[in-house]
Amino acid sequence: MLTRADARVDKEGAKYKNVKLFMHKLRALGIENLHINEYDKKRYNRLVREQNKRHKEKKLTVADLAKMAEQAEELGADNV
Repeated sequence: MLTRADARVDKEGAKYKNVKLFMHKLRALGIENLHINEYDKKRYNRLVREQNKRHKEKKLTVADLAKMAEQAEELGADNV
């Protein structure tokens, strides 16, 4: 997941040096695959757009609900 430090909330906490120290704390807790980059608006917005494409939610349709109800009935019949 892509996030960025918010300087409006904590000006000191959003500095690159402090973010890097926080990353080391998170790694010590066992969280892997953390990366930090200095903020570049153009690059950040491009990455957010790409992330949104990968995490798009599919809307639930009536056909999906019918299929789920059918599966529930089959499971209910098997358990009796």
